[in-house]
Amino acid sequence: MEEARHFFAQGLLVETDLAWREGMASWLPLPEVLGGGRRVPPPPPPPQPAAPFPSGNAGFGAAGRPKTYMGEAIAVTLLCCLPFGVVSIVYAAQVDSKFNAGDYQGAQKASDSAKTWYHVALITGLVVIVIWIIGAAAGSS
Repeated sequence: MEEARHFFAQGLLVETDLAWREGMASWLPLPEVLGGGRRVPPPPPPPQPAAPFPSGNAGFGAAGRPKTYMGEAIAVTLLCCLPFGVVSIVYAAQVDSKFNAGDYQGAQKASDSAKTWYHVALITGLVVIVIWIIGAAAGSS
């Protein structure tokens, strides 16, 4: 009985558990067998701290931040297409500041925009280079 009271007080046994002891005709709810009535429920567990960023978001990297695409933006600006590359750099620079301010959706949107503009810059730069090569080849023939 003492052991059952101890487990009941710790919450390992609950009021709906049935118990039986020698001399009883049938199983009864544990509080009736123990004779102690209802147990005061333990306090609820403390709330879990909020996640620092949305979990499960496929756009977030292992560290939880969206990718900035800063390296790619700088590369296409220097090597391919200056105007569109600069736009990509501007968006890439916004990712960390928005993320640090708690604007997770804004950070993800800036990351997506930086990626889009670096792709536009890359493709535009490659197209211009191909046209230049074709023009140079045609001019020398």
